[in-house]
Amino acid sequence: MNLLKIIILVLSVNLFAQGKTDVSKFKTFMPDENSVKFNEAYTQNFFFGNFGIKHLINAIPVNEKGVKTIKVLSGSETMMDFSFDSNGNLTQMKVSRALSGEDITVDYVYKENLISEEIFTTSEGKKTNKFYYSGGKMNVETSKGMLDVYTLRDKILYKTSYLDGKLVFKDRIEGKCRITQYKQDDINKICFSNFNYQIPFVLEEFTSLEDVKTGKVSLKKDKTIEVKKQSDTQYSILSNQKEVYQLYLDKDLRIREFKFLGNKSEHVNPLDFTFSYTYY
Repeated sequence: MNLLKIIILVLSVNLFAQGKTDVSKFKTFMPDENSVKFNEAYTQNFFFGNFGIKHLINAIPVNEKGVKTIKVLSGSETMMDFSFDSNGNLTQMKVSRALSGEDITVDYVYKENLISEEIFTTSEGKKTNKFYYSGGKMNVETSKGMLDVYTLRDKILYKTSYLDGKLVFKDRIEGKCRITQYKQDDINKICFSNFNYQIPFVLEEFTSLEDVKTGKVSLKKDKTIEVKKQSDTQYSILSNQKEVYQLYLDKDLRIREFKFLGNKSEHVNPLDFTFSYTYY
């Protein structure tokens, strides 16, 4: 074996070793005073994630104090149920078959007032995500074997994901944008008008395009989404300057009604959801 081949072999071994991370270092429960902020960002406004507008709703100053349960209905049919403890922590979430294709119950177990387990129950059984806190981060070991390491930039979560110790996805912050990388390619990009959910709040979303000849992936701006305040109790969400959703609050600034206005050109019907509450 000549010298060049030996050098290449040594470099290959070193690169392979560097490509694997000992993820056991992330599986420690050593929270700090900021750990609760990760839980708040993780669990906030789950329902609206179904429509891809969770960030926009987060910008609306909704009163969540003293809430025991929230029921989201479409007509008389329950879409989602949420239960909270007296500290305001989410303890259970139920998702209907009509919304997700199957009935799902998600239970949250707490340790030192922080999420330690997220347990999904379906007709097929139970799956559990385990939560750890160390080094100013929140680390989640998923039931699928992925290890997600979350960081906060003000109120925006971004993460690095490992599978069997190997890096799979990596978010990074550049300017006001969160960019997701897979292998060597940037595959997703969201730009925020601010990281603190302050109105006016605008998102620019980019999608990935692959050149079939070269295999090179590039990002192209897809749409601009923004939330607009119409009054203290009414907000609109616009996509490319077209109103798509409406949100109504009651006099106590709790969510009362949410409307998807539909899309006539694509024959998508409007949807109307109402929210009911019980209190401590």
